[in-house]
This record gives sequence, structure tokens and C-alpha cells, in this order.
Amino acid sequence: MKCISCYWFEKSEVQINPDGQVFPCCFIANTTYLSKSHGYPERNSLEPREDPEGVLYQLEHHEGIAMNIPTKERINIDYIKYEDELNLKNNSIHDILNHKWFKDIEKDRENWDTAPMICKDHCTVESK
Repeated sequence: MKCISCYWFEKSEVQINPDGQVFPCCFIANTTYLSKSHGYPERNSLEPREDPEGVLYQLEHHEGIAMNIPTKERINIDYIKYEDELNLKNNSIHDILNHKWFKDIEKDRENWDTAPMICKDHCTVESK
């Protein structure tokens, strides 16, 4: 059985971008930055969708894929929804870390079936 072992969470570390955005790790921060740099979607305009493209397609079409990263998971869709609230310009680090978005990720990581795909891809370990 697989489980998530998150280095960032276990070390009580977060990623703070120069613009004040706070993320639970660099993997989530990087996907958001990538999508912003190639055409960030409008807030509340995203719906979850299937991702039929394979890795090779994604590498060959990285700019187009970057524009759609946030549409793939609730974690990204909700981040865009709460983006202003998850910024140090608008809230304290305490309020941000206790925000529903962070708490939902923490809860979702506990179960393989609900864990965000980005966590499964980068922070997976086999349990004993």
C-alpha cells in the first residue's frame, strides 16, 4: 500500500514566493508559477477535467499544458479561488497556514485515494 511522505509538511516548511503567495511546497508553487507565466486562467472559470495526454505530449507541448495545469485538480482550482487570501500582503502567515485550503490538503494527503496527484507524483513512499 502506498502513502504520502511530505518532506515539507514533516519539516514544517512552506514556500513563500517573492509576490507573497504561500504554498505548502515548491512543487505546487512551481506549477502555479508555470501556469501564471503562460496565461493564468480567470478566477472561478475552471472545472476539473480528465488528462488524457501522456508525459511525452506534455513535454513537447509544455506551454499549452502550462495554461491548463490548474484545471486538472481541485488543489489548483481552489488555490486560484483563494489566491488573495493566501498572500502575505493580505493575511498573516498564521491565518494562511490555518486557511481551509491548507487544511484540506493536509487532510487529503492522509488517504491515498484523496491525495492530490502532485503529492502522489513527488512524495510517494511504499508503506510497510
